[in-house]
Amino acid sequence: MRQIISAAAVLALLAPVAYADSNVTIFGALDLNARHIQYSGNGSVNSVGSFGGSPSLLGFRGTEDLGDGLKASFWLETAILPDTGDTAQSLGLPFWTRGSWVSLGSDAAGTLRLGRDWSASYFGQWEFDPTFNLGLGDHLHLTHVDGGFLWRNNTVQYITPGNLGGFSARLMFAPSEGGSAGSYRGGRAAFSGGPYNIAASYGSTSNSAGGDFKLAHLGTSYDFGATKVMLLLANSKHGDMSERRWALSSSVPIGNASLWASYSKVLVNSAANAGGWFGGNQLAVGGGYALSKRTGLYASISRLKNDPGGALSIEEVGSYTFASPGGSKTLSGGSNTGVEFGIRTAF
Repeated sequence: MRQIISAAAVLALLAPVAYADSNVTIFGALDLNARHIQYSGNGSVNSVGSFGGSPSLLGFRGTEDLGDGLKASFWLETAILPDTGDTAQSLGLPFWTRGSWVSLGSDAAGTLRLGRDWSASYFGQWEFDPTFNLGLGDHLHLTHVDGGFLWRNNTVQYITPGNLGGFSARLMFAPSEGGSAGSYRGGRAAFSGGPYNIAASYGSTSNSAGGDFKLAHLGTSYDFGATKVMLLLANSKHGDMSERRWALSSSVPIGNASLWASYSKVLVNSAANAGGWFGGNQLAVGGGYALSKRTGLYASISRLKNDPGGALSIEEVGSYTFASPGGSKTLSGGSNTGVEFGIRTAF
């Protein structure tokens, strides 16, 4: 860890010299909230956490103009746990867990990017969730599949230029680097025109036991002005095990405030039941209020109900936000209901 921190310090010291004619930015955000979660038949837990209305992070990014329309860029971003003063390393994650990549690109040809980044198949889950996969109302509470579909190491990806009449796409590959499993292949295609947006994505992670992990998304949204409506369909597989998720959401801007609501559901097949996957549903509502361009307040209420045998939870055990001592308090087939209130700020 000392070597990693030292390397980051050296980079920070050298950046003004190495990129004197370029754009280098230090950026960050802090988010803290108070939560109360009630578990059916198993009491409740009060906690202070983060990642409810915004990620908590510290990062460095830069761009260098190489001439003839060609640009080189870099990104380094770490996750912060402001409730304890720790970093994501305390949870066994990389120090630059939220991205570490370099890229070379142009407006005419697109961009080639290498390093740790969001998987190409993750964008659909983020883009069509009014919480942006944050807090108690996160749609991802209802999935059993990780399979490396959030962050990917060692990626090589191509991103189309932004001047294709609303169309965009990206292709990503990550090798297993000599391992028997763990390689990733994925892609995403989207079209955005005025108030309308539609996107589809697919990803596959090789796995030596039980078959590959596969994930497909189809999402769409329409902004009516007074409200924005979003629909997300997802299909995840691990060998013969399959889960199908859908989520319907809406967000409403009201001056400096915004309100949102979402309902999501997961259905699984018999092979998934036999392998420990179970269905469930989640209903969540929330809102935020911008105190300034940088700072805002937010609150949300969420209820997740499991089908018999299931133990999905809104507490996000093992994530950045909150880990209940001894593991999840959600009983088999039970439900959990939570409320949170927080403040977020960015710089």
